[in-house]
Amino acid sequence: MRLLPESDIKLHNIQNLAGRSIHFQNAFAQQALCAPSRNSLLTGRRPDSLRLYDFYSYWRDEVANFSTIPQIFKQKGYETYSVGKVFHPGRSSNFTDDFPYSWSVTPYHAPSEKYKDATVCKDNITNEFQDNLICPVVVNEQPDKTLPDIEILNHAIDVLKTRNKTNPIFLAVGFHKPHIPLKFPMDYLGWSLGENGLWAKYSNFDVALKVPLMFYHPDLHPKTIKSPVELIDIFPTIIHLAGLKSCIKKCITPSEIKCYEGTNLIPLISNKNKFSISQYPRPSVKPQRNSDKPRLKDIKIMGYSLRTKRYRYTEWLSFNTKNETFGNELYDHISDPYESNNVYVKLKYKHVKYKLSKLLRGAITT
Repeated sequence: MRLLPESDIKLHNIQNLAGRSIHFQNAFAQQALCAPSRNSLLTGRRPDSLRLYDFYSYWRDEVANFSTIPQIFKQKGYETYSVGKVFHPGRSSNFTDDFPYSWSVTPYHAPSEKYKDATVCKDNITNEFQDNLICPVVVNEQPDKTLPDIEILNHAIDVLKTRNKTNPIFLAVGFHKPHIPLKFPMDYLGWSLGENGLWAKYSNFDVALKVPLMFYHPDLHPKTIKSPVELIDIFPTIIHLAGLKSCIKKCITPSEIKCYEGTNLIPLISNKNKFSISQYPRPSVKPQRNSDKPRLKDIKIMGYSLRTKRYRYTEWLSFNTKNETFGNELYDHISDPYESNNVYVKLKYKHVKYKLSKLLRGAITT
């Protein structure tokens, strides 16, 4: 979902929320992949600190007992609920969505999710059902006459209606779409592919990393911020907005246990010098079968990407040692908003890339 002025997508409720919120127009995920991005957001830690670039390790077992956003709220007396896809289900969240550390009750997953790979896509010619990766569906023709995101929405509403009103609440709601396999009501048909020559995420380009980010608080005046921010900034920002900043501090070094690596965005609303850092691993210089989703043991190269208000700068470095550079990219968003023209070798950007490299190296080595 993109909340952009030129978008053809109708998002009346989201646009209404944006008009009442602090709206960050340049927010970026830490990695364009489910589990690493979600764990970074929820712990306020970079993928390098969690040592998670795939789906196959749980930070509490593999690295350290880092706290999560809902865990802090739970420890302060909040009832914490997970509805839908908040953590990535599976090994990366201990097959429990980090329950009971993060949540007061067992996380909710839609019963109809079990049909995600079922033969529920009707062929327009034969009227037979198939197991297509992408298909618009008639909701009433589905096995339970519903879809996971509809069930997630309804359950979240039920939580708000039936919960114990004497305690404060932290409610995290995660919808599945857009995500393959795509089974969606026919009214919402439409999916775009192919930017930067790619067919999915798994990259360091804006189109894969950029996300909508809004904070609504009755004491904050609505404002649009164009400075780049990161999803790891959500942790400290929410903690500060809720008055819980004394519970946890900013990391001095990533090895500290009870801290976060992001930046509280409230004091930075007028700061135009903010930048974001994202990353993506590769197993080799040339494309191969596991290029998009290499396991930790196969990673040889890490692409670190810095985004300022004007530029995206990426260095592809040897994994762990960072002492060998395999490639560089520089995109100027004033002339190239879709990141199609790598200007790294152009002489006019000599001083720009030196400055950005220094910023990037300083950010990934602290």
